[in-house]
Amino acid sequence: MVFKTAITQYTGTVFHNLGDHVLNTDMLGRVRSVDGASQFFYTDATFSRQRKPMPVYCDATLAAIQAAIDTALRTNTMTLTTFINNDITESTVSKFINYSQFIYAFGHKLNSDYSWVTYHENFSITKVLVNDSLDDLITAATVGGELLNPLDGAVLLNPATGLPLLNPA
Repeated sequence: MVFKTAITQYTGTVFHNLGDHVLNTDMLGRVRSVDGASQFFYTDATFSRQRKPMPVYCDATLAAIQAAIDTALRTNTMTLTTFINNDITESTVSKFINYSQFIYAFGHKLNSDYSWVTYHENFSITKVLVNDSLDDLITAATVGGELLNPLDGAVLLNPATGLPLLNPA
């Protein structure tokens, strides 16, 4: 599952800025409270034994982090509406990735309607500018939305009723 939190302190090279992020619970471990703050160890390379998880402090409660860990994803695939050349003046193209590839996202500094998404692609780390806010990424992961890939076999649900959509088009 993914969750949104404000990173207040970190060590290492996984993150490059403080503030609001959307994180992948598959990348974190050893969740605990340290001096009244939530701490966990986060990695950007679960496939590498050389990259060690680094400590991260955030403003989310331990209960909120555990709830995110326990919550199932709406689908296994997300569609990223990426800007060509990471330029908001260019057109967009769709990029499908699995949530297992998703590392984290953080907001665009000048426009909160956009965010930077970091993910694994062919054993390397890729960062792209997407036409979705951090809240849009959370909504798509939890209740469905435009970021779903209809080709991955997921059953689309009506957010109001929770019932399957018979004709999602």
